[in-house]
Amino acid sequence: MTISNLSWHNDTVKGYSATIDRKVPGYQLLHELTALLLKEILTQDITKVLIVGAGGGKELITLTDLLPDHVQLTALDPSTQMLDIAKETFSARGREHSISFIEGYLEEQDFHEPFDAIICMLTFQFIQGKQSQIRFAQHLARSLHPGAPCFLSTMVNHDQIYFQTWKQHLIKHGGTNAEAIQFQESIGKRIFSIDEKGLTNMLHQASFTQISSYFQSLFFKGFICFKGGTES
Repeated sequence: MTISNLSWHNDTVKGYSATIDRKVPGYQLLHELTALLLKEILTQDITKVLIVGAGGGKELITLTDLLPDHVQLTALDPSTQMLDIAKETFSARGREHSISFIEGYLEEQDFHEPFDAIICMLTFQFIQGKQSQIRFAQHLARSLHPGAPCFLSTMVNHDQIYFQTWKQHLIKHGGTNAEAIQFQESIGKRIFSIDEKGLTNMLHQASFTQISSYFQSLFFKGFICFKGGTES
């Protein structure tokens, strides 16, 4: 899989948690709604949840605040530094949940059993190229039981007026004009937005069904979909 060359493997990622709130309007709400939706469809049969791109630890905290203790979480991220942040964030909360941390890419994993749900927040936008994006979606599907939900959020194609609104939000919450320009220049080079129809087609190709959007903030959207098929 082709991943954009953002600096996920050095100390610059230490500022991620401090800046992501202003870069993604509604970041807290996105995670809260994701966890609430998962809780809504949660049954005793859902005991294993995979978090793809878990560095930073936001999903871990939100999920463990809302889900029963019997739910086992697996946190996957290719960056040692990002996983360290996730571990520190989680350990500081002193939660009781069972969590496994795995360093690596999704397509490198050979999980012994499929998961009951997957959460993949703001990771898809860093995958470069349509074929790589399709393969990533296929690996998400292969990691799930048939009928299991996948929550995916990403940056979608946007109008210029959205960027101006996003810029004002960024600056209002402590960002700078230089930071806004850097973000805008990274689109198409290190960050890859996708139109909703294209994403829906990719998810269908990967055997996902019942695809719907449950969150939007300017050019960031959250989707829920379910793996098709039946257990063999």
